[in-house]
This record gives sequence, C-alpha cells and structure tokens, in this order.
Amino acid sequence: MELRHKEFSYRPEIDGLRAIAVLLVLLNHSWEDQFSFGFAGVDVFFVISGFVVMTSIVHRLDGHSGIDHRFILSFYSRRIARLYPSLLLVISSFCFILFLFLLPGDSPYESSLRTGITAIFGLSNIQLWRTASDYFASSSSYNFFTHTWSLGVEEQFYILFPVLLCLIKRRFWFFGLCLLSSASLIAYLFALSVEPVAVFYLMPFRFWEIGLGSLVALALPVCLRRWSWLSHPWLGTSLLGVVVLFFSFLEAPGWPIVVIVFATGLLLLNLSADQGAGQLLASPPLVAIGLLSYSLYLWHWPVMVLVRHTVYSAIGHSGFVLLSLSLTVLLSCCSYAWCEKPARAFFKSVGPASLLRLGVSCSALIAGLIWFLPQRFPGGLFLGRSEHLQQAMERESPSAPADCNVTNQLDQASLIGCSHLEPEPSGLPTVYLVGDSHGEQFYWPLHNFLAHKGWGLKAYVVNSCVFPPVGFESQLCIQRQSAVSDEVIKLVRPGDVVIIGASYVQKLGLHESDDLVASSKLLQVKQGLIGFLDQVSLREVNMVLYVDGPQFLRLGETPISQCSREWFRPVLSDGCELSASEVTVQRDKLHDLFAVLSELPFVEIWDPLVDLKRAEALYSPQGYIDGTHYSRGLADKLFSAFAFRSKSFQ
Repeated sequence: MELRHKEFSYRPEIDGLRAIAVLLVLLNHSWEDQFSFGFAGVDVFFVISGFVVMTSIVHRLDGHSGIDHRFILSFYSRRIARLYPSLLLVISSFCFILFLFLLPGDSPYESSLRTGITAIFGLSNIQLWRTASDYFASSSSYNFFTHTWSLGVEEQFYILFPVLLCLIKRRFWFFGLCLLSSASLIAYLFALSVEPVAVFYLMPFRFWEIGLGSLVALALPVCLRRWSWLSHPWLGTSLLGVVVLFFSFLEAPGWPIVVIVFATGLLLLNLSADQGAGQLLASPPLVAIGLLSYSLYLWHWPVMVLVRHTVYSAIGHSGFVLLSLSLTVLLSCCSYAWCEKPARAFFKSVGPASLLRLGVSCSALIAGLIWFLPQRFPGGLFLGRSEHLQQAMERESPSAPADCNVTNQLDQASLIGCSHLEPEPSGLPTVYLVGDSHGEQFYWPLHNFLAHKGWGLKAYVVNSCVFPPVGFESQLCIQRQSAVSDEVIKLVRPGDVVIIGASYVQKLGLHESDDLVASSKLLQVKQGLIGFLDQVSLREVNMVLYVDGPQFLRLGETPISQCSREWFRPVLSDGCELSASEVTVQRDKLHDLFAVLSELPFVEIWDPLVDLKRAEALYSPQGYIDGTHYSRGLADKLFSAFAFRSKSFQ
C-alpha cells in the first residue's frame, strides 16, 4: 500500500521538475544567445505531461479493465478544466491589447490573430508550421501566441490518447505505446535534416516524448518492485547531471534532445521527495514556481512581445527582461489565484458532459469575437496616430500565387511556373518574371498592367536563391535556378520580355565591409548574367534587369511597424533609417555591374532610385512590408513609373 500511495498522491518533486523546465524556457526567451539550449524545457514538459496524465488514467481505472466512452468524456472534460480557463484569458486579453497597439494589416497583427484563434482549438502548431514556409510571414518573435504551439501538440495528443487506449486491450498498453513511440522517435530522427520545421511543430514527431512519460508511468510500479536500485539517490543526482550536461550540447533540436528526454524519463522513475535529486526538486521555492509553471508559460511570451512592440528600443534589453519578467510573475500569480484555482474548484461541481459543452461554447464565442471585431471595426481601437493606421491599411503583401514558386515542380519533365495570363491574340509578347522574392514583389503590378495590354505572363519564383544560378549558392538553389534558366531559354520568342529581380545586395554582401568576398561573388553574377543574356539576345528578346532599392538590413526580423513613432513607442528600432553613405555603399558595386550590362543589346536597366526618393522611401522604409521588400502599393507605383518610360513595354 505504501507503493500505491507514492504513485498517486501529490508529488512535490514533479512540480520542482516543472519549475526547472519553465525556468529554462524563460531564460531562453530572455537571453537567447546565452541560454540557447533553454528551448528544451518544452521537451521536459512533454515527458512530465505524459507521466502525469497516464498516472491519472491508471489511478482512475483502478479496478476496471479498460476505457469506455464515459471515461473518454470525463478525460476530455478534465483536460478542458485544466488548460482552458487560463488559456482563454490570455488569448482574449492579448487580442484586445493587440487591437490597441498594433496596426491592422501589418504582418504581426494578422499572424497573431490567426495563431490566437487556432490556439483556442489546439491547432496553432499546425498554423505556425504552415506559415513558417511563407517568405513574407511575420517573424515568430513578434507573434503574441507563438508559444501556444506546444499546447497544440499536447491537446492533439490528449484527443488521440484515450481513443488509442480504448482500441488497445489494457494488458497491451505498454507494448502498443512502446511501438507508437518508437515509430515517432524514428520519424523524428529521420526528418530532422529533411523537414526540421515540421519536426519542431507537429505532434506525430513529438508523440514519442509524451509517450515516453506515459510508458514511465505504466512501468513505475513494476520497476520499483523488481529493481530497487532505480530509487537510489545517486541515480537521480546522476541523471539530473546528465540532463544539465547535455543541455550544453544543444543549439537546435537533435540527438541531445533524445538523451535529455530519456534521462528525464529515468529521473521520473527515480524521484522521491525525501532523498537525492527529488529532495532538491521538492524544495519550497521550486515547488512554488512549479505550481505557477502553466501560468508563467502562458503569460511570459505575450508580455515579452508586447514590450518588443512598444518600449523595447527605449529601455534596452536589460530593461526589457526586467519589465517582462516582473509583469509575467505578477500576471501569473493573479491568474493562478483568481482564474486557475477558482475554475478548477468550480468545475468539480459540473458534470463531464456539461463541462465539455461549456468549454466548447466559450471557445467558439471567444474565437468568433476575435475574428469578428477586426472585420467589423478595422483599426477602431488603435491608440496610435491615424496617419499610421491609414498607411498600414494600405500595406498589402506582394506575394505571388503559390503556384509561381518552382520549389515543388522539379520532379516534372518540364517546369510550369505560373501562367495566369496568356497573350491575346496569340501573337502578342509574353513577359517572363524570374528571380527570388525581389522579383516576386512585382508580380501583381505586372499582372494588372499586362492584362490591359493583352500580353502573357509567366513567373518562376525561387525564394532566397539569386538568378542566374551561381557557384556561391547552395546546390538546391543552383538546381532550381538552372531549371528555370533552361526553361526560359527554351520558351522565349522574339519580342518577349524577361525581367530579372534578385536580392543581389544581401546575397552578395554588398552592404558589408569584406570587399574581396563581395567582389568575387559579383564577378560570378556578372559572368552568369552575361551567359544568360547572350543566349536569349540571339532570339531578340528584351531583357529588364531590376536594381535593388535600398535595403534596411539592420532591421532584421523587426516588423516594419516598429519604424512608426507613437506615444507608446517613443524610440524607433535600430535600422529604421539609412544614411546616404549606407545607400551608396549598397549600390556602388551593383551600379558598376549594371552599367556594364546596359551596353549589351536588348538590355534595359530598371533603377527605382528616383521613384523611391519621390515616394519618400529612399532613406526610411516608407511603403515597405519589411526591411527588404516593398508593399504591393509601393511596388505598383515603382512599376507604373518604370513601364511609362520603358522601351520594353511600348
């Protein structure tokens, strides 16, 4: 009976382990460079969750042979009672806050709303995985609800888990979970180098971590009876040391995670509050943090994002950490005392079916309000300047249709790019748009312009890969752009136009001080362009070479809204302005290259510098959607000005 009491009574050392996990996450998000390994705190959370949930299931099934629909209903209602009161409070609170401080139409605003709504239904990890491949998507650092991906993984596991247990006879639970977890681990290790984003976000690749915790819960009684050495204090201390040691090897998800997860599982087998590592973890400070761990995890990230969006540049990083953590602790304590605990107490008096209906109804209502309010009152709650609001409402992403990206077309006999316009009549020219996202940003201006002329349009976009294919790029880039080059050379006819737009400034490092490296890359681009131009000019095809406008590269992943001064953002982010000398450094070598190419027949240079100056976007990113790409509105203005004076479109 003593063993049974230990298995199912409150275990403070588990809360202590939760405290270690949440502290690692907080350190990682506060000082990412110094504590880059802290992201693995979430992996520790997954193991603990599997252990606690399976322990609870075994305890509640004591004396019963298996799971029926009533147990599944009760299980789902308990998960709702545990997770949703605080989750709905955080999401609804910060959606209201982002209505006040973020500009509608800006990428962080849109991505936060989408992630918040999907988080309510346990799908934010899938939403974040889908948008992670969107070249123009907002950085996750400015999305209020990025951290809810882990809750999505857990909720999807919780939906699946009791159903799996229901389908498997109880005596085969351990074997079945072992089989499924092994398959998940193999998939995780295999896909790490192939689909790292999917491995990070999606539940099937995380199943093994929660599954391992569940296996430990099933094995605990047998292991402690058969192998008493598993409870020896030295083992727990050693395992804790292994976990700490392997954290130092972490830079990204990989094999050290496997060691940490298995060490955590063994630690759960060993822990006891009255000896060794368990005694340390059961100390009152760690237990107190562990009890708050869910609230701390929920509140810390949106608080940090709010500070980034407002006063970060004014208070610096130290001020950011101090203010964010102070607010996080305050909100977490209030949330735990006035939301989490009262909700649990209330839900104990509500039947499982009623609780499930209540949870679903509240979730649907809040999600509906979050979706409806910005549609009905766009920008109606924004507390900033009205001119910034108007600019943001007009700031539209320049993304071309998805089928313009050739990434998934290389297994075909012939590339198809995207062809949404055919020349009418058939004798009129076709325009071929090639390059990376810097060419893609002109897709819609081209499309609208050519539709009026009756010309055709085909686009081949290879994001993050310059055109033409050059040796300093990755093999994947060379393969993709070589395929594009061959296809265009094969298809063009006399009178057609080829527009090349690529991020030469950034890719060639023209903004950096290493002239030798930049000059070497520039020479390769020059040779590649001349080779391509020689082949197409033989067919009397007009070539338009787009010259990059100023690149605000010091902005990095900072949203463009950070370059709008407001009362709540008194200091702008670094990189919101370029000096005349910075613009000159970026463009001098590029200008020399295009000056040489302009001497070739059928070649026209498109330099938007004068038009950018007229649009007040030369030294500040007015009309940009990020530090390197134009909004659709600015792209329209630049192309219209060029087309008016261009020989290629007469």
